[in-house]
Amino acid sequence: MAYCVKEPPATRSRPELMRERGTEYLKSVMNYGSSSGMPNWGTSDTLTGKNIQLLALFLQHPIPQPPDMDQAEVRASWTLLETGQSPPEQPPAQL
Repeated sequence: MAYCVKEPPATRSRPELMRERGTEYLKSVMNYGSSSGMPNWGTSDTLTGKNIQLLALFLQHPIPQPPDMDQAEVRASWTLLETGQSPPEQPPAQL
């Protein structure tokens, strides 16, 4: 299968591509789906119009940079909060 690629995928970030396509394009694809496999989340009532709007806007945000820490430093920075209660003996009853 041959296809034309304007530039390598690694040169632009996904949010950059999403901003180029625009909010209305993203909302349309999420609402109606696409022939390449995107499900129709709007017309199948999986997501509401407001949820689709929020997701379209979220996809256009820049990717945050991870902290400049190794895993040991990240784990050392965690604070474990304990409630003082022991875990339940049995799971809660099913309704």
